[in-house]
Amino acid sequence: MNTLMVAALCSSADAGVAQLLLGADVEPRERQERPIIPAIRFVLSDMADANCIKGFIFDRTVILQLAELFALPEYVIPARRDKLHRSEALCILLYRTSYPRRN
Repeated sequence: MNTLMVAALCSSADAGVAQLLLGADVEPRERQERPIIPAIRFVLSDMADANCIKGFIFDRTVILQLAELFALPEYVIPARRDKLHRSEALCILLYRTSYPRRN
């Protein structure tokens, strides 16, 4: 009854807003299931030197030396607010700049 009174008082454009505010004919939505994101961390010491050279152009020892020479902090926080270890951040940079890819 209240819905009809509010809808009659409002213009046709505002009737939908009035019904929404009163909660008339509102069905609960089903919650969408979010995908499970695995908790996999990047560990440079677990990678083989051949994979490091293929993906980053340098082997593991050189990547760790570069991280020290660049004086990167232990943890890097980029714009997306992720927390990365300095070797992981450097590997991301090296991967993005290793063009053409060595397949």
